[in-house]
This record gives sequence, structure tokens and C-alpha cells, in this order.
Amino acid sequence: IPKEGDTVSCVVDSTRRDGITKNHTSTHIINTSARSVLGSWVWQHSAFKEADHARLDITHHSALTDEDVLKIEQAANGIIESAIPVKIENFDRGTAEQKYGFRIYQGGVVPVKSVRIVSIGDLDIEACGGTHVANTSDVEQIKITRTKRIQDGVVRIEFVSGDGAKEFVKKKQVDSENKEKEEKLREQEKERRLEQRQLAKERIPVIAKSLLECKQGSVTVDDITMELAESGKANFCYSTSDNYDDVFHIGLGETLCKTDPKLVYCGLFEQGEKVRVIVYAGEDISKEKSAGEIVKSISQILGGAGGGSPKFAQGGGTDKSKKEDAIKNAKSMIIQ
Repeated sequence: IPKEGDTVSCVVDSTRRDGITKNHTSTHIINTSARSVLGSWVWQHSAFKEADHARLDITHHSALTDEDVLKIEQAANGIIESAIPVKIENFDRGTAEQKYGFRIYQGGVVPVKSVRIVSIGDLDIEACGGTHVANTSDVEQIKITRTKRIQDGVVRIEFVSGDGAKEFVKKKQVDSENKEKEEKLREQEKERRLEQRQLAKERIPVIAKSLLECKQGSVTVDDITMELAESGKANFCYSTSDNYDDVFHIGLGETLCKTDPKLVYCGLFEQGEKVRVIVYAGEDISKEKSAGEIVKSISQILGGAGGGSPKFAQGGGTDKSKKEDAIKNAKSMIIQ
């Protein structure tokens, strides 16, 4: 550890210095751009600059719209493209104030006799002690990454410049491409499911016929299980397959229960973030085993709610892990 009075050698981190330098000049560019877009009342409230990001807080009466942000960013990059020299001069305080006015104190009044003035043409003239590029073109590019209203009358603009802006644009493009691919895959999956469900709907008569041909025990047809009880007791048919939707379950349940008045049909399927339940009860069994009560019980297990009439009911919940528990509960209610 150096002692007081020792001479030490230091090296400037040129990469970090370059990033901060570009972000510092960018702060001035965004400040004047925001003023030109929003109005003359815009003033720098505070600012922060790092090598890879920066922010500028400005005085403005409301949150920025997407259109405001786009116009400010376009104005800022227009200044960069104009390749305006950035001039640095030193004046005594009185001379600077007489020549440029008090608007030079964007970051607050400087309590010194000599004032360092940074000028970007006649667009922005401020008292500033920070590092700056020699020409606005050296900034290369500015991208506003986020804006938010942080308090009454103050809006924060977060941004990147130079290589940071290029990386931001590249990442945004990659994210956009990935999002587009994911959306395309979702659409393809949606179309596949719709096609699959349409085919299943068309197969309702065939599936119903195959299930009703079962005379004893149990049988499974296309992920739909029929369980026959002893004579005089309720029969139970169910499915937890996500290949079927509400239209299919309503159609199949109604068909089966019309043919077998002692049958209870239960269909569980996932729809988005939820698990839906549809229950049909035949004419005879509905007097003893209410579809509404069965759905209410199942839905509670799934973390939701439901209900309906003795012959038809629907409901659901959000706990997808409890689908099998829900079916077991329905079965116990029906065969007891």
C-alpha cells in the first residue's frame, strides 16, 4: 500500500474511458434532443454515466410516449450523423454567464471562478467538467433502452451509445427473431391441435360406439376409459387427454349419457394456464350423483371452482399436477 508522499504510476483504462466519454457526450445530445422534441421547459435534473450504460433525468410533466422516445432517439442520432465538432473552452464565470446565460448550468450551478464550457455547435452549450468526444460522429449511435417517470415532473431516460448501442440493436434483433420463431411454432402447434381436435370431433360417433360396446370390466379407446359397474350401479367414463377440447367432451358426454342413463362422463383437459372440467350425468344416475356436485369437488382439488345442474356441469382450476387426483376423487364419488 503506497504511503503518503509516495509517487505511483497509473494507467487509464482506455476501454472504460472511451465508453464513459461517449455516454457523457450522449447525455448532452439527448438533453438537447429531448428539449427540441418535448419543449423548452426540459432541463437536466440529474445524470449518471458508466462505461456500458447511462441515464439522464429531465424535467417533464408526464411519462414519455413511444412516439416521444422515437422522436428523441431520431433527433439524437441526427446530431451524430451531422458530425458536429464538440468544442471545449474555459471562461471566467461572469463572461460565460453573460455570453451564454444561466442555461449552461444544466447540472447545477458550479461554485468556481473559471467555467469549462462544452459546446455542440449552437445546439447545446453547458458548463461541464467531464470527458467528451471531439466530434458527435465519434459517438456512432445512441439507443434509448427505457424511460420512466420517477417522480412528479421528472422523467428518466436510460440509454446506451457506441458499441453498447450496437450490441443492444443486435440483441434486440436476435430477440425479435427468436420471438418470431416461437410465435410461428406456437401457431403451428395451435393449428396442429385444432386439426387434431376437429378430427376427434368427427370421430365422436365412432368412439362412442366402441365404448358402448363394452359389456363388462373396462376398455380404453383413444385415451378415453369406460369402466362398467355392477348391475344397477353407476358406470364411469373419463379422459384426461389434452387432445380433446370442450366441444369434444360436451359432444361425447351427451351422446354417451343419452344411450346409457346410468353413466357419468368426466373430461379433464388443459387450456392455457388452467385445467378445465366437464361432467355429464345420465337421466337416471343424475338423481343420485349430481354432475354439479362432482364438478364442484373436482374443481376444489384443482384449486378452482365450478358447478352446474345435476345433468351437466363445468369448472376447473390452475393446479395441473392434480389432474389424476381429481379423477380419483370423481371416481370415488360415483362408485360409492
